[in-house]
Amino acid sequence: MSRPTSSEAIVIKIWATFFPKQEIDSSSHFFDLGGDSLTAINMSLAVERETGFQVPIGTIYNGPILKDFVEIISSFQTEDKRPIVTPLQTRGNQTPLFAIAPAVGGVFHYRDFGKRLRNDQPCYCLEPRISALGEHSYKSVEEIAEWKINAIKEIQVEGPYRLCGYSFGGSIAWEVAKILKARGEEVELLLAFDTIARGKEFHQPRFTGSLLNKTKRLFVRLKQLNGTYKRHKAKLSWVNVGVLICVKAQYFFKRSVLNKIGLNFDVEETTAAKIENQVQNTLRCVYDYGTYDGELTS
Repeated sequence: MSRPTSSEAIVIKIWATFFPKQEIDSSSHFFDLGGDSLTAINMSLAVERETGFQVPIGTIYNGPILKDFVEIISSFQTEDKRPIVTPLQTRGNQTPLFAIAPAVGGVFHYRDFGKRLRNDQPCYCLEPRISALGEHSYKSVEEIAEWKINAIKEIQVEGPYRLCGYSFGGSIAWEVAKILKARGEEVELLLAFDTIARGKEFHQPRFTGSLLNKTKRLFVRLKQLNGTYKRHKAKLSWVNVGVLICVKAQYFFKRSVLNKIGLNFDVEETTAAKIENQVQNTLRCVYDYGTYDGELTS
């Protein structure tokens, strides 16, 4: 077996901290070791700090074998703005669905989604080139959308197009649809997941502002939750609600109490959340949504 490179040696050491009971070498497979989305976020943050390489979260999905993962991140250039394209399903003769990932977490937000697609529905996840530490060279949502369109055109030259976006990716999908429509292209489907949107309108989330704005946002959210309840009330039960409340209570207890006494519960997860908010606040909160001549489903 060939000796690992210096970069591989660093990554081997980092992976060993996440999988202490496993033997790690250049041929180790992240998912076979038991890696999941949260582990991928924490691992990517650690690798980026130790190596200085740009490590978008979705990189591990395209390079789950350690040596391939190192080769990919070693070739990344910080100024490269091309999105990372991950095929979730390539078979099928239906119009491809392009799933636009959020700022942090990448393709992992669509992993289960991709498994539930029909066998004849091709789907590609497009992740913006944003590092695990939030570094990027994009100047606006519009610029990210243009790069997304370039990537989409390499797969599907002409419309009609099918688009969806999760969280921050919903804003980008909205802008991609606007640009395509303005250029005379047909967009037959635009979906937004976990995004404040309805019909032909797009409601931009506001995390700061006056009490009036916060109150208005709260009522919008309550109205959406009421609609969600009405659609799914047949599937709800007090048992499920009770379990959910217990899980959430346990989570907030760990964060608020254990962190205060120095046990540092989910520090990396909190860091990832801060990075996502930072990226969204610098790009989405200055973005002018305008209007879209089509239907948005959320």
